[in-house]
Amino acid sequence: MTQPRPFVKEALDYSIARVRSNLQILADFPEMTQDGQWKLVPGGGWVGGHWTGLVWLAYAHTQDPLLMAAARAWTERLAPRQFDLGTHDLGFLFELSYILGSKLTGDAQLKAPAIQAARSLIQRFNQKGGYIQAWHPIDDTPV
Repeated sequence: MTQPRPFVKEALDYSIARVRSNLQILADFPEMTQDGQWKLVPGGGWVGGHWTGLVWLAYAHTQDPLLMAAARAWTERLAPRQFDLGTHDLGFLFELSYILGSKLTGDAQLKAPAIQAARSLIQRFNQKGGYIQAWHPIDDTPV
């Protein structure tokens, strides 16, 4: 593998250091910052996969077993969402957590929750319109 350019290595090292730092302070999934503080969303909101994806990518770059353990732990926190019928954001949640984790580790067991999430998501498909309904109840009941 060729060595990255110095500025790329510096950016990766900085990013991985931020992931490690955030792992020490985050109690829930980060969504954004406000006044220099993380705003957290329980259960991952629509962004939980983004955070897990960053942890998985930090692991991929470093091969640090502590980062792999952290990525697995954060990924597992998204497990209940595989049955979530109320959102179209399951791709954001499961591609960057369970699917990425499976690809990086070869752990086929990480695929099952992602497959269930896809089964849940497909229930939002509107046959007549040919689209996946983003929000609101699937039965078209107004909110």
